[in-house]
Amino acid sequence: MRAAEHYRQRALECYLIAEGIADPGKRLAMFELARGWVALAAHAEHETRDAASLAGSPGDRRAA
Repeated sequence: MRAAEHYRQRALECYLIAEGIADPGKRLAMFELARGWVALAAHAEHETRDAASLAGSPGDRRAA
């Protein structure tokens, strides 16, 4: 499983747990934790795209 997918799965788990929490403060904390996992997933995807573009074909690079 790719890192971003793993992080999104964790976010979903936190969201589902939050839905079942009655205490507003604890519920909010769990939603914030879910949001953190989503942000981490976005960061991981960005890093993956950057690494892929850096590993692009040699024809994409300009000679110095």
